[in-house]
Amino acid sequence: MSRFAGLLGVTLLALTGCTVTSSVGQPSSSPAHAHSSRSAPVRVSRSSRASRSSRASGSSRASRSSRPAVAPGAASEVAKARAMLARIRIGSLSWATYRRTADFGEAWLDVDGDGCRTRDDVLARDLTVTAMRNRCVVTAGVLRDPYTGRRIEFHKYAADEVQIDHVFPLALAWRLGAAGWSRGERVAFANDPEELLAVDGAANQDKGDSGPDAWLPPDRAYRCTYVIRFTRIAYTYDLELTRSMRDAIARQLDSCSGVVGDPAGLRPLPAALWPRAAALG
Repeated sequence: MSRFAGLLGVTLLALTGCTVTSSVGQPSSSPAHAHSSRSAPVRVSRSSRASRSSRASGSSRASRSSRPAVAPGAASEVAKARAMLARIRIGSLSWATYRRTADFGEAWLDVDGDGCRTRDDVLARDLTVTAMRNRCVVTAGVLRDPYTGRRIEFHKYAADEVQIDHVFPLALAWRLGAAGWSRGERVAFANDPEELLAVDGAANQDKGDSGPDAWLPPDRAYRCTYVIRFTRIAYTYDLELTRSMRDAIARQLDSCSGVVGDPAGLRPLPAALWPRAAALG
């Protein structure tokens, strides 16, 4: 599938297959590598037309009106997420054994070639930085943690208070398609800013290798943003989802009322960096 065809497909799905009040305002980029076919869009079951009554119709209208109001910008993000979700293949977890360094390279390699390690890049992006050792190393700052909503003061001497989370856990990615990737793609994935967030250390440990069917951020206000980002990562890297993950994401999208940023429009590291990633890893 060409990059243009992937973009057109997602845009058409967002415009025609999503129950939101506003149209998609920003097209999504295509996956880093796409398969020739994807699963059909998930369809919401409906009551038989023959059995519908005025009472059932009234109940349906009441149910729809009880859903949270969605801001126009959030509606666009949700629509794009639903379109991508409908195109992600459903699979089952393999029993492949995962090894962090052997399979995804050493932690926090400078894959993008900016001279700084990936962890420092993410800290500089996500924290309000108050002190640095040099142009790369963040030694102090403040994090507004997306997972818990807490304000966390970061200090290098207590670095574990703020950890870098792989939104789509590496072990989970390995079992849902990454085991078949080239080494360069796996190392790039493990260091891709699209895939990484600075978060509360305890929340990250609690999440572990869980998907959205088993864990969601404690801060409910961030859950919609989280599942959209998770969906975007799966889509751009052509990872599979289990049926329970797909269903959990769909349920969360139904309850969205706000979205932080543009998680549906995040772009992965370009494939041109995979050879460098393989050499580093």
